[in-house]
Amino acid sequence: MGTDGEFTGGVLNPNPSEGDNVIVSDVLGRSDMKNNYGNIKMDYNLKGANLQSITSFNKVDRSTIGDLDFLELDGLTQGGEEITTKTFNQELRLSNTNTDTKFDWSLGGFYQNIKKDVYQNGTTGVDFGGPDAYDTADYVNETNTIALFGFGDYKITDKLTFSAGFRYDIDKFSQVDDLFVTSSERDNNEFQPKVSLSYQASKKVLLYANYGRGYRNGGYNADLTDLFNREFDDETSDNYEFGFKTTTWNDRLIFNGSVFSSKLTNQQQYILDLNTFIAGVYNYDETKVFGFEFETRARLTNYLDVFASFGSSDAEIVEGGTTGGTDGTTTDNSNYNGNKTPFVPVSTFGIGLESSFNITDSVKFNGFINLDTTGKTYYHESNLAKHTTDAYSLLDARIGFSYKNWKLDIWGKNLTDKQYYQEFSPGEFVGSPDDVAWRGRPLSIGTAISLRF
Repeated sequence: MGTDGEFTGGVLNPNPSEGDNVIVSDVLGRSDMKNNYGNIKMDYNLKGANLQSITSFNKVDRSTIGDLDFLELDGLTQGGEEITTKTFNQELRLSNTNTDTKFDWSLGGFYQNIKKDVYQNGTTGVDFGGPDAYDTADYVNETNTIALFGFGDYKITDKLTFSAGFRYDIDKFSQVDDLFVTSSERDNNEFQPKVSLSYQASKKVLLYANYGRGYRNGGYNADLTDLFNREFDDETSDNYEFGFKTTTWNDRLIFNGSVFSSKLTNQQQYILDLNTFIAGVYNYDETKVFGFEFETRARLTNYLDVFASFGSSDAEIVEGGTTGGTDGTTTDNSNYNGNKTPFVPVSTFGIGLESSFNITDSVKFNGFINLDTTGKTYYHESNLAKHTTDAYSLLDARIGFSYKNWKLDIWGKNLTDKQYYQEFSPGEFVGSPDDVAWRGRPLSIGTAISLRF
């Protein structure tokens, strides 16, 4: 907890640059992470098709310490959180390589195993009669997924193309909790179709319409609280999109746009219950999103591009449902029906410059600078103004130099050192006398060196 920012306490202004929102923490958060990753990719050419195998393994070890009471007291401290996540993926894909046909296709299968081992303990400091150590979490989550997928394009005419695809997931999820001495298991099968129609109106204009179903598997929380259940449900969404892609000015100007609409069932939301210091996931019965996006890029010279994008979305809780329930107490989120869904900005805007050119025959330069603006965001279902953030902008930049197989990047994020929150939990709704917030990333500068071989 508290990796990119710190917990803050007290009655907070959700716009940190406008309020006296000082960090309240007698133990500053720290997080260390070690990541080991490897993958193998193999291709085999068959007559008219290509068989591809991708195998990958990823292990992440993360340790964290930090405050838990968010008070100027030597009270509750997160003495240590240890999380080890192991992920194994195997994918086989068979794809058409025959270009002299109206029908293009691919078929495949996918297997994934994710095992996440979580242990967290805390201590009670001198102000609370300590020091005494206690466990706050000790469980292992494991997910096994087998999926089959396929996709095909058929050229009805030279201008009109029909596409269809599917993915069928077979998920099995289990949790063994040594702290609460429970063992849980659930499974789910989900069919996810996708269809689209595209029309090449001219060499410069493409029109398209898409439908697809999205899916996110459910799971288990550490315990039942007033804010979430022991188990949370699978999330599905039906997504529709209509759009266009255009080029002009000898392909130096690109302008694209789309309108989208989604209906979500059992949308998952994350929250931290400060009565129990347990984080969990709960579901809305039904939500919907409607919005649009535009993007453009122009090549001003052979060495300089300018790009911009704008998006707007209206995310609404249709039926919030109920969740949680210790001692017969439940949280009735249906009270917020018709309100905006939390953590979905009402608008986004970005603008920037990018340059790429050869300095010499073997040395290449690439760099960009962009300003991204996140619009008004509601931090809670209640949509109260005191728990809503105004728009804020972050300035990022990067310059890079490449020489043969080597590449050096120098980057900067939030160059104006803008104060903002990544998350905000109003105390009156999460069982705390104080609001709790996670500060966003401050001014950061770094470098990266890579070698391709």
